[in-house]
Amino acid sequence: MPRIKLLIALCLFSMPSRAQILGELRGQITDASGATLPGARITLTQLANGVSQARQTTSTGEYSYTHLDSGTYSVSVEQTGFSRLERSGITITT
Repeated sequence: MPRIKLLIALCLFSMPSRAQILGELRGQITDASGATLPGARITLTQLANGVSQARQTTSTGEYSYTHLDSGTYSVSVEQTGFSRLERSGITITT
C-alpha cells in the first residue's frame, strides 16, 4: 500500500485576540512521488486534553488550523488507497 509523505509547515503567528495569542499549523500532503493529495482527512489532536479537529485537504493538498492554543499535538492523515500516517510531538508555542 502506498505511503503518504507528511509535509508540515508550522506557521506561528502572534495575533492578539482578546488578550490571548494563538498559533497556527499549515501544511501540504503529498504522496511518495510528490503528487498532492486532495481530499485527505487530516486530524489534529491536542495531546494534553484529547480534543481533536478534523479537516480535508484542499484541491492542492493543503490544510490549515488556526487559533490553536500552545501545547503538543499529533497529526494523522488518512486517504483511500494509502496507509494511515500519524506524527506526534508537534509543539505549538505562542
